[in-house]
Amino acid sequence: MIPEDLASQREAHEWFQQEQAVLLAVVARAASEGLDEHAIGIASALSAFLELTKDWADWERVEQMALLSARRSGDLSGEARANSGLGKLLAIRGSYTEAHAHLKQSLELLNYLGDRARESDLELSVAIVLGMEQRFDEAVGHARRAAELCPGSDRHRQVRILNSLGWFHAGLDQLEEALTLCRRALKLARAVGDASSEAATLDSLGFVYQRLGRYGESDADLRRAAELRQALGERFDLASTLNRLGDTRHAVGDDSALEAWGQAAAIFDDLQHPLVEQVRGKITGATGTSGAAGTSGAAGATGAVGAAASAGRGLWLRVMAVMCEGRIGGQT
Repeated sequence: MIPEDLASQREAHEWFQQEQAVLLAVVARAASEGLDEHAIGIASALSAFLELTKDWADWERVEQMALLSARRSGDLSGEARANSGLGKLLAIRGSYTEAHAHLKQSLELLNYLGDRARESDLELSVAIVLGMEQRFDEAVGHARRAAELCPGSDRHRQVRILNSLGWFHAGLDQLEEALTLCRRALKLARAVGDASSEAATLDSLGFVYQRLGRYGESDADLRRAAELRQALGERFDLASTLNRLGDTRHAVGDDSALEAWGQAAAIFDDLQHPLVEQVRGKITGATGTSGAAGTSGAAGATGAVGAAASAGRGLWLRVMAVMCEGRIGGQT
């Protein structure tokens, strides 16, 4: 076996896309043969990629196999990692009670193991789920705890914490504070060459600028975020950004909003995610036609700006995990 030299996140994503079926088969075979250490190790790397692509069925399958192997072999660290992954997956699907249960199990295991660095990631995951539930004050507390536990050398995690805190402050309508935090996150993401975190932070900034009525800056940041997410293959993330871009353009009467919404709806539909109905509702409101027909992408008339902005905020609250977490490597 000759290891491949992957020089960037983009190359890593492309490699995982090419080898996904093979890696899934390897994890399944290792788990079925009782080769638990191998099953857990490969599943850990693969689940980090699946978290980004939001391949729901494969992601859940991998985490469940990893959890079974970890419990069978007594690998508490592996069990914590699998519980964390399941918690994130369930949260994005909207199953918050189940998500918290898995994250609680993971946090208890990491606390027992004394793994402060990974506790930091878990605290951030808990914060993000609370943010999805719009419990922003609680989310800020957990994010600050994540910052306290975060090693000073882990600048990638620091980016995610800053971006998350910015997002929570935006949820509390503290928009200037949100802007400051997200700008710090963006500067750090670019300094460490983390394209995925850069895209997530640009998406956050695009939303904050939108809320401030600075639509030109919002459009520019969201377009750049969409370009990065397209290149990285982060389809679910791309759909959320395109949806937000549609909101920004609709607010200024730009008919290309319908095209952005149509592209977002098409991706959500392909991923079989219920958020497709919310986006289709915007298309229906803007055109007076069925949302399903609108997803084909033709430009249409403008609609009620206030309703679109409200719907956009609701979608944003659901996909915050996408903005803040899930990088190749370093998964809890």
